[in-house]
Amino acid sequence: MKSFFINILIFLFFCSKIHAQAYTTTLGVRALGDFGFTIQQKVYKTITIEGILESDTKDYTALSILGEFHQPILIKRLNFYTGIGAHKGWETLAEDPWGISAIAGIEVTLRHLSFSWDYKPSFHLAGGSQKFINNTAISMRFIVIKQKRPRLFKKRR
Repeated sequence: MKSFFINILIFLFFCSKIHAQAYTTTLGVRALGDFGFTIQQKVYKTITIEGILESDTKDYTALSILGEFHQPILIKRLNFYTGIGAHKGWETLAEDPWGISAIAGIEVTLRHLSFSWDYKPSFHLAGGSQKFINNTAISMRFIVIKQKRPRLFKKRR
């Protein structure tokens, strides 16, 4: 089973193109278990910084800052991404937690919208009523700044 998944990942890697995202900046919402807001900024060809503010609407709110690596798969504007970063939480039932968050997901971009599904585990290094939190979400982001496409030919004057 392990070799099957490794072969799939190798196949997806070789079916990819050079640029992963069709945007520079996106802004949107996250929902499924927790509700929140997300903003992504492309900082290099396949690297983004994402800020996520989310809450379970009961007693926990967290801000995560993640560096993410995007890898296009199968078709244009379909990406697999992984990342890691830090989070700071605010909790009413325990000491405010902080720690490390990871993320892995799939993203598709259609016109001016980007949709993604991700899994984001968080490990509290200090504070919090739990040391480990599983989180999955669906995000819908509006593309605020589209990626500029390179021109193949210069215009003559």
